[in-house]
Amino acid sequence: MKRFALRLLLMACAFEFLLPMLPGVKFSGNFLHAIGAGIFFSLMAWVVECVALTTDGSKCIRVKG
Repeated sequence: MKRFALRLLLMACAFEFLLPMLPGVKFSGNFLHAIGAGIFFSLMAWVVECVALTTDGSKCIRVKG
């Protein structure tokens, strides 16, 4: 749980402070919005990781032969 909280805090800080430093990127929200975005992207990354680990690649790619 500590690891998740630390990742969430770092991702929220990235949304709040680092991304607006890139040209053309604007984050119009406060730190609570950044935490919400961090939670959303953390959950989406977890879902993608679970799908990638449980999906057999041979079922996804069919080779004729």
